[in-house]
Amino acid sequence: NHNLEEEVVEYNGNFKRNTLKNNPNIFYTVYEVTDLTNGMKYIGKHKTNNLNDGYMGSGRLLKQNQELKGIENFTKRILHLCKNEQHMAEMERLEIEKVKAYDNDMYYNLM
Repeated sequence: NHNLEEEVVEYNGNFKRNTLKNNPNIFYTVYEVTDLTNGMKYIGKHKTNNLNDGYMGSGRLLKQNQELKGIENFTKRILHLCKNEQHMAEMERLEIEKVKAYDNDMYYNLM
């Protein structure tokens, strides 16, 4: 069986373009946002042409807390750089399942 995670390209913590992708100008990411005020997290996915586009998640509860506490109190790290949208959706699902984010009080993820 093909291991989906083999498609991630990382070098010294910096993600590079995956040359296997159909469009090398598009990045398919699965990320984790952390609330520095309480340690809560959010797992999500994002398609972008710029890894530094400032995108910090779109979950309703996450956005409410970002507005309340200030975006400077949140950090984001990329968990997976994926080869396409299907791979991205699958990796997000696996990450959410791994930590049971929908049922975990330490996650902003909602069903």
